[in-house]
Amino acid sequence: MTTAPAYGIKEVSHRFDIPASTLRYYEKVGLLENVARDAHGQRVYDDSHLARLESIICFKVGGLPIAKICEFYQYDNNLEAHIDDIVALVESHEADLKGKIAELQNELVHIHQKVEFYNGIKHSIDTNRPWPKFEDYAPTSR
Repeated sequence: MTTAPAYGIKEVSHRFDIPASTLRYYEKVGLLENVARDAHGQRVYDDSHLARLESIICFKVGGLPIAKICEFYQYDNNLEAHIDDIVALVESHEADLKGKIAELQNELVHIHQKVEFYNGIKHSIDTNRPWPKFEDYAPTSR
């Protein structure tokens, strides 16, 4: 008989680079369910918990609030009754992420202009030439 892999809170905390208090919080709010305890009362996580944590972290990195992540998993526990809800939630999150990416792309264009401008100034200093104007590095339209 083979036993399923088991992981302690310290190991899981280290693996996911999150504090043990966050793992306990996720359990408290219902994101991590059925966390077993060993003979000493220590939490024991299994592969299903690790898979769930990967998803939770993905959602968090994408900016989904904990309340919405909890909502997602409540829907996920009863997909047939909540398929429309879960589709709406993930579609809304996808639209939010696309908006954030577009904003970041705009910021990146501006930062790239600054990089080019300040490198131009550095080159001017190094070669004892007149400094460029910021407008000289305006992004070109494609």
